Amino acid sequence: MNVLILGCGEVGQACAQRLLMNHCVAKLTLHCKSIQRRTALTKALGQEDSLDIINFDIFCNEGFDKLSALIQTLKPDYIIDCLPVGNILVPIFKNMSLERASEMMFAYFNCLKAAFEQGVKRIQKVSSGGAGGLGVSCPYRHGLSTISGGDYLLWKIYFNGALHQLLINLHESANASVGLTIPRALIGYEATDEAHVIGCGDSTVYTRAELELCAHPSQFGFITKEDVARSTLDSLFSTCFEHDCITKICLAGINQSSQSTQLLDSLTKDMAKHEQAGGINVISIGSLGNQVTKDMIELLLAIELHKGRYGQSIDPREFISTHGFFSLDVLNHFEFSCGAVDGDRQIDYSPYNLNHWQALALQHTLNSELTTRHISRYLAAIYQHKGIEKK
Repeated sequence: MNVLILGCGEVGQACAQRLLMNHCVAKLTLHCKSIQRRTALTKALGQEDSLDIINFDIFCNEGFDKLSALIQTLKPDYIIDCLPVGNILVPIFKNMSLERASEMMFAYFNCLKAAFEQGVKRIQKVSSGGAGGLGVSCPYRHGLSTISGGDYLLWKIYFNGALHQLLINLHESANASVGLTIPRALIGYEATDEAHVIGCGDSTVYTRAELELCAHPSQFGFITKEDVARSTLDSLFSTCFEHDCITKICLAGINQSSQSTQLLDSLTKDMAKHEQAGGINVISIGSLGNQVTKDMIELLLAIELHKGRYGQSIDPREFISTHGFFSLDVLNHFEFSCGAVDGDRQIDYSPYNLNHWQALALQHTLNSELTTRHISRYLAAIYQHKGIEKK
C-alpha cells in the first residue's frame, strides 16, 4: 500500500504513526511546508525504510506543479489531505485579492481531481468547520491579528465551505471516492518544555487559563490528534463512516422516490404522445448545455449511421436539420469537423467517433437495435458507467 499525506502537521503525524503501527505500508510519503517541520517529523517518526518526508509550499505558482508531479511520480493508492486550506487562503485574499485566492483554491482542487487519473483509490480530507460547534458567534481566533476577527472567521468558513462543496461533487463524480473529516473540537497534543503552556490545534501555544476557557465543554471541547487519526483512517479504508461528513450529507439528501418516479413516467409518456400526434422529432433545444447537446448530436448521427439512414457522403448539419432533430439555432452554435476536435462546441462526425458512440450505446441495448427515441436512455447509461470522459 502506497500512501501520501499532505500538510503533515500534528494530525498528519498521528495518521502516519497509526499507519506504520497498524497497517502494512510499502511506501509512506509525508509532505510538509517547512524544513523545520520536516526535521521534527524525522525526529518523531525515525528512519523507517518505507518513509519519505518532503517539504515545499503548495500554495504558490510552482507549488501546484510540484504537487501534480509528486502525485504522478508516486501514484499513491490513498491520499490523506491535512492542509488547513481556509487558514491558508484568508491571508492570500486579504493581502492580494479574492480572485487570486479563488484561483489557488481551484488549482489545488484540480490537483486532487487529477489524482484519480493516476490510480488513487480514495482521498480523505481533514478539514475544519471554521468555528467548532459555536457558529458565527465564535469569539476565538488563532492569535492576535490585524484582520478583523469577524471578517477572518466568515472568510475562513467561506473558503472551507466552498472546498467542501467541491469535494462532495468530486466524490459523486465517476471514478472518484472522497471522504471528509471535520473535527468539531480543539485538537490537543503534547505539552511543551515549559510547564505552564501546552501546544494545541494549528500549532498554537496556550496558557492554562486560555486552554481551560477554549477547551471547556460549553466552548470548543477537547479531542486528541489520535481521535482524529482514528476516524480519518476508518473513513479512508471504508471500515467506518460514522464521522465521514460527505457520506452523511449524501445520505441526508432528498433523492428520487417511487411516487416521483411514477409521476415522471406519466409525464414523459404524455409528452411522447404529443410528439407522435404532432410529428415532432425535436431531441434537444440546448437546455442541458454545450457538452450534453454535443453528445446528443454525435450519438444521434451514430444511431442514424447504424440504421443506414445517414452516411459519410451526407452533410451532417443538413441531415439533422432536415429531419427536425435539432433547430438551426442549436446546430449553428456548433462547428462540425470530420476528425479530432477540442472543446465542447466541436462536433466530431468522423467514422471513428461515430463507431465509438455506436459501441457505447449498443452495450446498453438488449436486441442490438438502436433508436433515436431512446437516445436519452443510452446517454444516461453511458454517463453512469463512463463518466463525462467517454473516449
